[in-house]
Order: sequence, then structure tokens, then C-alpha cells
Amino acid sequence: MTPPADRIISRQETFQAARVFPGGPLLITRDNFAHPAGNIDISLRRVSINGIAATIFLPGGVSGEFVWARDRIALSLGTHEFEV
Repeated sequence: MTPPADRIISRQETFQAARVFPGGPLLITRDNFAHPAGNIDISLRRVSINGIAATIFLPGGVSGEFVWARDRIALSLGTHEFEV
């Protein structure tokens, strides 16, 4: 069984904070997660053996963190595009 390509978990009981961490044999993935404040949208693309490009949207009232290897990137309201 292949593990999920991306994961979104709640960092607080009320899901006001989310942690996004990719896993598995990721090449390209897009996903969204329904949240009472609006969808959390994720687009991930492998750019090298150790690198990943990400576009993540968080709705209002939700903060978060993206975790890739040893990198941790703080996320807030809106769209975030980055490569690690």
C-alpha cells in the first residue's frame, strides 16, 4: 500500500492551525481539505531528489506550518508559493 502523497493534520483541537507534510513517492499532487473557514488547497511538485515546490492556500482564521525534511515554513492566511 502506498502512503498518502500529502497529509494535513490539525495542530489544535479547533483546527485553527494546520501542519502540512508530504510523504510517500511524491512526484506531483494536488489536494484540498474542507474546513469550516474554507478549503485548504495544496499543490506539490518534486523538483529534485531532495527538493519540492509547493503552493498552499489557507483560509482566514487558519495558520499553519509546512514541513519538509528539516525545513519548517510558517503559513498564514492566503496563498504561499515556495521551493525547498
